[in-house]
This record gives sequence, C-alpha cells and structure tokens, in this order.
Amino acid sequence: GLLDETKYESLNRGDSQQTASASLFLYDPTCRNTCISLGYLLVFVFVWTWFFFFSDLNVNFAKNQFFTVVWTFTFLNIICKLILKKLGRMIDGFRQNSFIERHNSVISKMNLEYLTEWIFGCFYWMWLRNWVALDASSWTEYLLFFSIHFVSEIFESNVKFTRFYFKYSLMAQNYLKDKNINKLLCILSYDKSTFDEWRNRISMDMMARFYCSMICGLITMTWYATYSPDVFATRYGNAEFVKSVSFLSVAVGSEILHYLLTFYVVYQCGDFNIIQPFVCYVESICETKGDVIMITLIYH
Repeated sequence: GLLDETKYESLNRGDSQQTASASLFLYDPTCRNTCISLGYLLVFVFVWTWFFFFSDLNVNFAKNQFFTVVWTFTFLNIICKLILKKLGRMIDGFRQNSFIERHNSVISKMNLEYLTEWIFGCFYWMWLRNWVALDASSWTEYLLFFSIHFVSEIFESNVKFTRFYFKYSLMAQNYLKDKNINKLLCILSYDKSTFDEWRNRISMDMMARFYCSMICGLITMTWYATYSPDVFATRYGNAEFVKSVSFLSVAVGSEILHYLLTFYVVYQCGDFNIIQPFVCYVESICETKGDVIMITLIYH
C-alpha cells in the first residue's frame, strides 16, 4: 500500500510538472514571441506564394475570369493583411522590452506592423498597376473595378480621418466588446487610441499607400517604356499596349490628384499636417546617413 501511494504521488508530481511546462510554454514571453513570429512567417510565405500564383495566371484565363480573380485576390489581400498586422503589433509589443530594443540600431527601432502595411501596399499596387491594366478587356471593365478601388481609397484616407467616423466606430467597438459579440472582430479591430493618436495612425497608413502608389506606378511605367514591343505584341497584341498604358495613366494621375488634394484640404481646413507623423517616424529611426541607406534598402 505504501509503494502504491508513493507511486501515485510520483505520478501526480509528474502531471504537475507537465502542466507547469505547458503553462510556461503558453505564458512565457519568449515562447509566445517565438510562436507568434513563426505564425507571421508562415502566413507571409503563404502570401508570397499566392501573389506569384496570381501574377503567373494564363492571360486568356485572367481575361475570361477577370472579376473572379480580382475579388479573390482582393479578399485574400485584406484577410492576410489584417492577420499579419495584428501579429506584427504583438511582436512589436514584445520587442519593446527585449534585448534587441536596447541596442541603438535602425532595425531595432523599426515597426513591424508599419512595415507590413508597406509590404501589402506594394503587393496590391503592383498587382493593380500591372496585372489589372493588362488583363481588363475593356474600358467599362477597368473603370468599374477602378471606381470600386477609388471609393475604398477615399474611405480609407478621407472618411476614416473624420471625427465622425472615429466617434461612431469607437462606440461600435465598445458595444461589441461589452456584449462579447464577434470576438474575432474585436481582436482585429478594437482600438483604445485617442482622436489625435487615431489621426496620426491614419496619416502614417496614408503616407505608406501614397508612396506605394507612386513608386509602383513609376516602376510599371519604366517597365512599359523598356519592354520590347515585339515581345509585348506576341503575348498581348499591339492594341493591348496602348490600352494598358491608357489604363495606367488614368490610375496614376487620378491617385496623385486625390492624395495631393487630401493633403492640402486637411492642412488648410483641419490645421493638421498629414506628412508630419511620417517625417517624425523616419527621423526617430534614422540618425545617420547609414541609417537612411539601411531603411531605404529594407523598404525598397
């Protein structure tokens, strides 16, 4: 009986040690950071995979299934962007008190969540500039999609910037949180920031989209200018080149006008400089010319 009791206590101790190990794995900051970082990497690899898949679609298939491909790409882009920005924000929180943050380097000061915004902006705009302009079969088809894109951009840049949106979105998030409704939405969207903090964040995202739009437009224009006409005609046809250049010109021109007007109107009417938060962020992480070169290489 004594041996059985000793054996029973030993088993209990073993179970307790296993439970403690499991708890340590779940709640230890280093372990959690490792798991979240691994999750970020896996989702990012998935994003790269489907991005190249969409970029290499058959031309005839892309033209015949234009809107199916467009909405599938857009849906995947939005979902993966929300997930990776959430994971990036959690990793940034862990890094604030970690060893690497105590080193005065540009990489240790970079914000992973903001870098994620930039990466997905480049994904989206390169796809919009290049693939959509090439595979839209008519002006009607292209303008329909571009109108939806432009309305969504106005919502992200202009509507979200208003006090009206901030007030009622915060009320909706508090209601969802208090009622425990749609916990996934609360995890992805709940924000405790003040209105000034909110405007700074919207300004940072707007500047990322602005630079992505302009740089991707410049890259695509350069590609069109240097592309061999014979090779282009073999794959797309002579008429497609003129049509695609026209699509690209409309997109780049309208977006430049939209962003510049937004910057000007907000500065004149709202007494707020949209560019300033981005400038302050760059100045905070770039103290030397070497830092400027490093951050430029990382982002481009």
